[in-house]
Amino acid sequence: MKATDFLKEDHALIERALCLLERALGKVERGEAPDVGLLVRLARFFEEFADHVHHRKEEDILFPALEDCGVPREGGPIGVMLMEHGQGRSLVAQLGHGSRQEIVEAGKAYLLLLRQHMQKENNVLFVMTDQLLPPDSQEALRVRFEEAEEERLDERVRAEWLIAELERNREPGGGGAK
Repeated sequence: MKATDFLKEDHALIERALCLLERALGKVERGEAPDVGLLVRLARFFEEFADHVHHRKEEDILFPALEDCGVPREGGPIGVMLMEHGQGRSLVAQLGHGSRQEIVEAGKAYLLLLRQHMQKENNVLFVMTDQLLPPDSQEALRVRFEEAEEERLDERVRAEWLIAELERNREPGGGGAK
């Protein structure tokens, strides 16, 4: 397993949450009242998992490793990723709050931002990482990600459980809000 595969696995879980958000926003756009409980739970997931777990791995482990290989923090892909992490934090803070239109606007902006962000990481940043880092650095990075996974295993398990529960409760016949 390559080090970047850990981050891609995170992206897959985050995408599942984004699909839930997209469906919830679609209902609001069709005139239904916002499911504030769902939006709050998703916002908590994005804050606790996407930001505190996933983005921390990038900011605390990946980006410094890239800097050690000569990738500048400012004016390059690392700077763009950091800026987008900040934008995402701001948009997540708006989910579940404000008028129907404000919730939809913040949610749609977050969907677009995060999907484009993950595409850039998967197709540019992680490819660059896999090419730039020598084998010993790759292995050190993989070990650090593995350690980070173990340290935050409870958070990952809770995040996976939450998304699975929300998916079940939003499926036809799932017994939850439709």
